[in-house]
Amino acid sequence: MLLERHVITPMQKKHQLQRVDVRIILSLVKNVQLSKNALAEHVGMQSSAMSRSLDRLIARGFVARKEDAKDRRGIKLYLTPKGKKLHQTVANFMSQYWAQLCEGIADADIQAHAEFIQYLAARIKPINFGGKSHDE
Repeated sequence: MLLERHVITPMQKKHQLQRVDVRIILSLVKNVQLSKNALAEHVGMQSSAMSRSLDRLIARGFVARKEDAKDRRGIKLYLTPKGKKLHQTVANFMSQYWAQLCEGIADADIQAHAEFIQYLAARIKPINFGGKSHDE
């Protein structure tokens, strides 16, 4: 919550992005080119629900579509140079924030906490409430 309040939300406001827009950009940075369905899976949304954000990012020049070289009926989505520049701006801001946040903390302590967080993240499972998981 603190990271979102102090880093992500101000960056979204500054660049007029919604949370899903940021998730789309991060997915395309990591995966270079994706179909709309594969991107929806990475972002954790249904393809139809993601369409508005995708159309907005395309209209603003951050994302582009091109024909799939292997399947002419398919369309691949990718970051444009403008989208890559936006990602780099956000990444630089996050790096500066983390550097300030960790200033004065020993590298060994940072590493130990990072390993503990990774351990916890690997153990996270959907919570079961009366036969239904929390994400159903």
